[in-house]
Amino acid sequence: MVTDVLAMMDSETRRASERATGNFTPTFLRLNDGQKAKIRPLFNLSQCVVLAMHSKFNQVDPKQSVNAVCGTENGGECLHCDAAKAGDKKLNASTVFFLPVYVSTVEQKNESGIWVPVTYQKDGTDFEVSGLRILELKAFGTIGTVLQFLRSLYQEDKEHDIRQYGLIVERIGAGQSTKYTILPKGPTPMPDVAKALVPTQDAVRQMVMTACPPAGTTVVPAAVATSSSKVSERDNDF
Repeated sequence: MVTDVLAMMDSETRRASERATGNFTPTFLRLNDGQKAKIRPLFNLSQCVVLAMHSKFNQVDPKQSVNAVCGTENGGECLHCDAAKAGDKKLNASTVFFLPVYVSTVEQKNESGIWVPVTYQKDGTDFEVSGLRILELKAFGTIGTVLQFLRSLYQEDKEHDIRQYGLIVERIGAGQSTKYTILPKGPTPMPDVAKALVPTQDAVRQMVMTACPPAGTTVVPAAVATSSSKVSERDNDF
């Protein structure tokens, strides 16, 4: 299993080098231009959940964009595959690797140039972005630099384990000029708050299916199974 996933990553990277790069943004850990996230991988790289995905951005009407799991992943037919076969080559499925991460904070610079936490509103209350998120990685596009970094980190670490590292991922630019930088911190023991959020592979698959259901299907959200019942939203370590 370990060899299979890593071999697939290497194969996708080789395929990516043979075609023009485009713009690709992670689905679940979303960074805007000028934002950075402090994260800790919750799976080792070889444990990534691998799914075929259909992605197509509609610039005229972004709401009509496609980001869906291929229906064949459920053993059924796929309307997006049918559309691709009919001539819409942008709907061809691609291989995507899903890596769950613990996010301790997402930050951006304020008008004074000071890094401050990014927040979101829920029921009129501001919350800092933190907790379990998923990195959607593939060899094509700008996010490919993050995958390549993680692949190198895995190879260079004497224990071949990226879970030993806190990472700072920063996005610079937008559109076709988007770039990602990633810096490691460690190796250090994974903090308890991150350990408490480690999901099962089935749970990650279900999370992706819920967020990006195959065409023509509706996926009912399921509770995320973790290795511990202890859950915390924020910790200073990562």
